[in-house]
Amino acid sequence: LRLFQLNNIIVEKAEMTNIVWFIRDGLIAVLTENKALNNHPLNSILGYFTSNLGYESLFTLRWHSVVIGVLAIAAAMRIARDWFGRRAELVTGLLITFSAYHIPLSQRARSYVSLVGFTLLGFHLGYRAVQTGQKRYWLGFVLVGVLNIYAHLYGIIAVGVLGILMAVLLWQKETAPSLQIKLGQFWPLAVSLSLTYLLALGLYLPMWHDTASVAGQNNIFRQSDLRHAAQRSLWEQISYPVYETIRPFSLAQDDTRLRLDDPTFEYGPLDNIAILAENRVGFYFALFTCLMGIITAWQKLRTRSLIIIAWLILPFVMQGIGSMVLPGAYFRGRFLAFVYAPYLLLSAIAWPGLAEMLSSQSKFSPQLRRIGPTVAFAGLAFLLFLNLSWLYTYYTAAIQEHWPDISAFINQNRLPNDLIICGQRPQTACVFDMATRTHTTVEELEDFITFEKLRATRTTLEQPGRVWVVLPHLTPKQAAALQEQLPTGHRWLTGNPDYVQMGWWLSDTRPTLADNLITALKFNATLSLNQEERFRNEIGLAKIYLIRQQLSDAEAALQAARQSAPHTPAAQTALAGVEEQLAYSRGIVQTPIPLPPSAVQIKRNYGDLARLTAYEITPTRLGPG
Repeated sequence: LRLFQLNNIIVEKAEMTNIVWFIRDGLIAVLTENKALNNHPLNSILGYFTSNLGYESLFTLRWHSVVIGVLAIAAAMRIARDWFGRRAELVTGLLITFSAYHIPLSQRARSYVSLVGFTLLGFHLGYRAVQTGQKRYWLGFVLVGVLNIYAHLYGIIAVGVLGILMAVLLWQKETAPSLQIKLGQFWPLAVSLSLTYLLALGLYLPMWHDTASVAGQNNIFRQSDLRHAAQRSLWEQISYPVYETIRPFSLAQDDTRLRLDDPTFEYGPLDNIAILAENRVGFYFALFTCLMGIITAWQKLRTRSLIIIAWLILPFVMQGIGSMVLPGAYFRGRFLAFVYAPYLLLSAIAWPGLAEMLSSQSKFSPQLRRIGPTVAFAGLAFLLFLNLSWLYTYYTAAIQEHWPDISAFINQNRLPNDLIICGQRPQTACVFDMATRTHTTVEELEDFITFEKLRATRTTLEQPGRVWVVLPHLTPKQAAALQEQLPTGHRWLTGNPDYVQMGWWLSDTRPTLADNLITALKFNATLSLNQEERFRNEIGLAKIYLIRQQLSDAEAALQAARQSAPHTPAAQTALAGVEEQLAYSRGIVQTPIPLPPSAVQIKRNYGDLARLTAYEITPTRLGPG
């Protein structure tokens, strides 16, 4: 499952930045740079070497994540067997193997799967080291800990939590543990943790300036994060990091991969079932399963349940302390992905534990002996059913979207000055995937058609060039219109006509890039998915006309945009901005300033920041009269 469609899975923004900013920028960039904390060093090194040994593809950039994901399965099953028995091992294997959270995590050129895998492996090696005292296990604990931290900076917390858990296990190892603490028994752990952090620090030293500044308080999100934190109550400040971390485990409200909540997206026949995994049904059912695991573990194995519960809670405690020490420090819920390890183990013992609880009450009600296993099996089956339904839709999208084919076709046929633009459905991963696969800049319509970008690229726009327009997820009506209105050889379709169809077309009939962009926007406006898409194209037309000082055309486009504008604050703000610019341009054009014949026009350009137009007037001596 983790290798299936590995090259076809769409590229997300963070994955693109990791590939484009670091892996493709060379080994020096991988080892010494960490712009915006987007360099996951271990992932970047593995991706760099595998992609440079042969032909680069997303498969070669991602395969090491698959290996680490499979390693996580083996480690999780071994921990479950050692702690809870063979049945828990089987259930753990089923849950993580078919996890709609862990599978996509294992298919990304990012290090969040490493946080999960190395944390599970570190716990197993640490537990074996405590039980046997053998140096090879302590050495393995150190090496895995270093890899964990080098995979992602938040591995520092993961290793710290494991250190606390191993300290508790060392104390419990005594035949009759007492409150008296013998410092000697903690010596191997102390040495191991010290070596882990020192070696990891050495690996981060070449990029320390970038890493420390961004991870601390010098990051672009600091002001917004502080503002949001100030607006939260005490309870919200405590619950927010917990919710942000565990929410993706059930895919609740996660639209980064699929847009199941958008009725205009149709992936396949199981969309309506898959959406249950992303909405509150999936979230609360997964959360209920974990809580039930805590209860059953407490009733059966109190000491070990405390260890697992501490493993679940301690990361949030340490994160809270860090937030108090460094207010505004960069944090996102995905940074604590390693919390999935105890979450998984508790979920694995939940339903078998419920069956045992109900069966143990059979002396009060004999029917419970028969009902218990049935209820447990049904709960586990429903959990797996939600995950498998979502995965079916996930893979259906990967198969039918044909991103590698679209990118390869455009790459083979584009010219140096061509513009590639994603023409509908803003905030999808179209731009990130196409930019990664084509090795060139790809623009999103809404981001490119702005006054700032149009002014900055005005010289390029007036040169010869063509426009490739990519239209993700066409409706059947749109696909039919594309085929009817454009000649063969200028438009292409791929995918399943009943569900996902991807379209792209080439605007190349006009002499300049700007003219072809205008043609593209006009056609897109007639092909628009909805009112909002039509407005985006028409307001874009008005902006281009204004930049080119075609004021009559700009007025006509603005009038069309007014008629199609949705009743949203963003649309009204966009209209107001274009109206203001049009009024300003008309004032300049219609009110010429009378100048004497001796006036000489002088123009100065200051990069993309400003342009100055001035006139030098030579003083003229006036004669008598």
